[in-house]
Amino acid sequence: TLTEIYQYAKNIDTLPKSLGQHAAGVIITSKDLTEFASAYKTAKTPTVIQLDKKYAEMVGLVKFDFLGLQTLDLIADTIQDIYKQTGEEIIIEDIDLNDKKIIDLFRKGNTFGVFQFEGKGMQKTIQEIQPTVFEDIVATTALFRPGPMQSGMLEGFIKRKHGLEEITYPDPEYQHPCLEPILKNTYGLFVYQEQVMQAAQAMSGYSLGGADLLRRAMGKKDASEMDKQRNIFKE
Repeated sequence: TLTEIYQYAKNIDTLPKSLGQHAAGVIITSKDLTEFASAYKTAKTPTVIQLDKKYAEMVGLVKFDFLGLQTLDLIADTIQDIYKQTGEEIIIEDIDLNDKKIIDLFRKGNTFGVFQFEGKGMQKTIQEIQPTVFEDIVATTALFRPGPMQSGMLEGFIKRKHGLEEITYPDPEYQHPCLEPILKNTYGLFVYQEQVMQAAQAMSGYSLGGADLLRRAMGKKDASEMDKQRNIFKE
């Protein structure tokens, strides 16, 4: 009957329907992996644990995301080609991040072939921001995401950047001088998770480890952990 079918469907609802593998996730453990979790391996995959990231961390495993980029190969090949053709040895670490000519290219939206900046939406955004320093470019990559765009943070960043909105730390009614050094480069806005950690340290005496727990709870929207952190923050 339909009732029985519905009951069967409820029993299997939310269960994984297939095996998946994180594109860049690597698990690190001090002991044999199978002491922590079951695992599987096929001819086409490395050994993969059968826990998602949340439960992997709960059983004591450490997960890192290692992102491999074709762009890095392109940069390395370009440096080699320049050396072969001109004899000039370019050291990436020595490049001036605030080189005016490079900043001007970003201001004009001439970013085709630049990782994370070649899409039309990003080109339009960087033209609206009109970066003047490298930090503006970095902030653009953090703000050009669904959350900051839907919340109005990206728009607020642009307005503050161009003096169309007052820069406050973080609220006009409750100014917090200790936050100014942390938020100055982002015009009073919390753009990075590291800023949340620094603010927790400055305002509530968190340790770096404790601040990381707060950051993680906020990032994962973990309501129960946030309730715990609220009490810790107030104390």
